[in-house]
Amino acid sequence: MSAGRESAPPADKVVLVGNPGVGKSTIYQYFKTGRFAPEDQLSHRDKAEHTKKWNVSGVERSMTLYDTAGVERHTQTMLPTYFRRAKAIMLVYSIDNMESFGDIGSNWLDNSLNSANSARVVLVGNKVDLEDGQEVGGESKRVISRERAMQYAVMNDIDRSMVFEISAKTGHGVTEMFDAIVKTIDPVVQSQPAVDEKPNQPSCC
Repeated sequence: MSAGRESAPPADKVVLVGNPGVGKSTIYQYFKTGRFAPEDQLSHRDKAEHTKKWNVSGVERSMTLYDTAGVERHTQTMLPTYFRRAKAIMLVYSIDNMESFGDIGSNWLDNSLNSANSARVVLVGNKVDLEDGQEVGGESKRVISRERAMQYAVMNDIDRSMVFEISAKTGHGVTEMFDAIVKTIDPVVQSQPAVDEKPNQPSCC
């Protein structure tokens, strides 16, 4: 780099973790393209990552989202490098799968923080589109209530403002979630007064 030239600020690293099938890759795909893609249509490769600019409170920051893309079955060997320098860890469960919620505590939370103990923890309940029953013959398949997720957050010192319920299929809550993550991990954004702005929309660019 030539003298006097200002380098671009580093991208804030955010990582996805959770059981297979909870929708991590669909969250990643929605962040990247702004569109839903079924799991069986996604290209699974070793860790996927995508960097994009995100505007919050009038400040444009770069954020990189990492997805395990199925590598979580080898968690014990990939954790140190996957989580290194992460600013936020997104612990994802599916609201219709009790095992995926239980494994947040029994597997993912402690293992994640052992590798990135200064990262902000984000608890994400995915697939809220199942709440209205449209996918399951008119009956909701929710088994983990929002209240239960909040209780878990309190017991494990997770900020209640970092507990989200989203749908990577419909896009419900996804943009608002990433806005909140950027605000909480970036001191520059935190210091800015609120401004009226167009909401961020995940896109292919």
